[in-house]
Amino acid sequence: MKDLIKKRCDLFAENRYAMGKAFILEYGLIKVAASSAFTQNGREVDAEFVKECQKILQKEENYFSYFRGFNEVIVSSKMAVSGQPEKYLEDAVAVYDKLKEGKLMGSIYRAVAAMVICDSKRMGDADVIVDRTSQIMKGMKEKHPFLTTDEDTCFAVLLAMSDKNVDDILTELEDSYQILKKKFLFHDNDVYSLAQVITALGGSSEEKCEKALNLYDAFKAAGAPYGKNYELSMLGCLVDLDVDQEQLIQDVVEAEVYLRSQKGLGVLDMSKETRLMYASMITAAIYNEEKNPASSAIGNTIAVTIAQEVTFMLIVVMCSSIASISSN
Repeated sequence: MKDLIKKRCDLFAENRYAMGKAFILEYGLIKVAASSAFTQNGREVDAEFVKECQKILQKEENYFSYFRGFNEVIVSSKMAVSGQPEKYLEDAVAVYDKLKEGKLMGSIYRAVAAMVICDSKRMGDADVIVDRTSQIMKGMKEKHPFLTTDEDTCFAVLLAMSDKNVDDILTELEDSYQILKKKFLFHDNDVYSLAQVITALGGSSEEKCEKALNLYDAFKAAGAPYGKNYELSMLGCLVDLDVDQEQLIQDVVEAEVYLRSQKGLGVLDMSKETRLMYASMITAAIYNEEKNPASSAIGNTIAVTIAQEVTFMLIVVMCSSIASISSN
């Protein structure tokens, strides 16, 4: 494992520990996702500042806001990372309101999507991005009415921020989905998310899909099978790396093993598949910073977005399981 990857893993573990001490009652995965916002920016958690940001959030947004609840600590962390918490929140809420126009219900995923635009420093293009997002979501729903839900809004925003026109995006997305789903039977939703991430990247859909499938097989051959569920989309962040595949797999697998030994990131805190996803996030960030610094911010935004989405999915599944057990 590269020394820089190990150092970033150490930073991730330290940030997770700091968040754990500051927010004892929060779900563990929420604290991990919040830590990733700092880690991907190479920053140490300032827990007191995050708490100050949380107070600002609680003052400005009511209890039922989609920037509160499960999202609260993550939003507070992003406010802290921005360095301008009041403005960050104001901008995120403004974009959220644009995304919500014409819809009866709010959504935690639209709140995350709004933050994606802010994190990408694209507030000046917000109106155009929101309009393109709406067109992309409409096209996705027409093609796959049962697959497309509010959960896809975050990735639709990533697609909308690309230089591709909407028709080309929808065509490539469908092509990628059809190629990938042959490999992952009964995982249509997760494959669709991976296809969305891949479509947000440059290059031909065939080559990107082939690389994604090769990476998946390589992880399995290395004794570290990549998850086929929510974490599958993070595989897309590795597709864009111009790195020797064998070395890349080795770095990710060794990073996962190292993270497993860290407090708050071990076997009792998350599954191996989820930890492998975070190891992929960290490894991709280091390689992007080294080889393609101009696009590293974009790659980090995609990775953190995926981490947040996966966190919410896992918590929803966990809460549903608890509710089911309680009712029996």
